Amino acid sequence: MSTLPYTLFLLANAPPPVRRLFGQSLLALTLLLGSSSMAAHKVVDFQGKVVLQRKRPQGWSAPFPLRRRGVSVVSDDRIEVKTGSEALVRCASRGNKLWSVEPGGPYPVSRGCGVDAILRLARREAGLPGGGDPRLPYVIQPRATLVREGPVSVSWHPVAGVAGYQVWLVRQRDQRLLWGARVTNIAATTLPQTVPLVAGEAYLFVVEADDGSSSQLDPGAPHQGFRRATMEEERRLERNLAELPLGKLDPEATQLLRADIQRSHGFIGAAINTLEETMRERPNSLGILLDLGELYSLVGLNKLASERFNQAAALAAAERDTESLTEAQSGASQALERLRSTTP
Repeated sequence: MSTLPYTLFLLANAPPPVRRLFGQSLLALTLLLGSSSMAAHKVVDFQGKVVLQRKRPQGWSAPFPLRRRGVSVVSDDRIEVKTGSEALVRCASRGNKLWSVEPGGPYPVSRGCGVDAILRLARREAGLPGGGDPRLPYVIQPRATLVREGPVSVSWHPVAGVAGYQVWLVRQRDQRLLWGARVTNIAATTLPQTVPLVAGEAYLFVVEADDGSSSQLDPGAPHQGFRRATMEEERRLERNLAELPLGKLDPEATQLLRADIQRSHGFIGAAINTLEETMRERPNSLGILLDLGELYSLVGLNKLASERFNQAAALAAAERDTESLTEAQSGASQALERLRSTTP
């Protein structure tokens, strides 16, 4: 019979204050998945010449041409669509409304999206710690996300020199161990369908390597649980996706918008998968690289976030896109700072 990993043994025998601390991961997950109202509006697609002006404390920035999809904007920013051009903005806090910006302007974004107290880079500022210590088999997916009905796959960081891992599924409500399996020569496995997940229930995968290292030693461990979505949450996501003109947009814009909607509904793992799959066909997409950096930061996978931001920075520098370069460098710097503050 398998034995509990050391970290779970300590938890099972810990005093109530320690157990309550572990249980705070459920609260952290709830707060994280409920933070979508803070996300910025986005220019998800454009054709032709579109000009932006950023709102600054002293007024507005000089007009500059839009150069990529997925640019975040706030209500006070201005957008101008030249004759014969088009722009489509997703309004973050109004039911994911799409605003097809009419030619002319410059118009404030509030013209189509209303006035909202949101931050341009709110998601990045909400980044979590963890996801960077190469000595740990920290969980990559599912991590701080909703999951849909169906097979659930778990993946983790492979530890150098380790050939085997013990993987456990824990119910967060009472820390009950529901399933365990040994995995060798690979850093991923799939939860058997004989282990059903209850809609609305929060869970946690724990991975322990043969060298004794554990995913629970990752600084982001208190935030890395996941929750099985309810039927209504799944239906709401499907309704929102069905209402979007996904087939009428540029393929890159389609995937950026799909991932944005998935993220706004709490399906962050699905959003990451959507963009990573798109990366195989569009490896030089600034919008996708920057969004992936933000998503990885959001769930506390800071090494992956740093890698994507650095890729975006190199691409932006080559294209002389100064705004995207600044955004990418800022994201990489913040991800690196989170890694430094949590790595012994």
